[in-house]
Amino acid sequence: MPNAKIRSYSLTPENLQQYLDAALANAGQLIVEARLLLEHSHYARAYFLAVAAIEEVGRQFKHLTDLAAT
Repeated sequence: MPNAKIRSYSLTPENLQQYLDAALANAGQLIVEARLLLEHSHYARAYFLAVAAIEEVGRQFKHLTDLAAT
């Protein structure tokens, strides 16, 4: 197993839920900021923030599956 991560803590369902909530809130803020940039013709930065928001939602899905496995 290459580069296995060693954690000095355990992920509890509560920790994962807090992480999911924070990721969702962050994704929402990124979308708000992307819309503001889009309205002011900052297309490249708006695109970047929209993609970052999608990645946050993707992280939620990954950790949600981790939560289901516990």
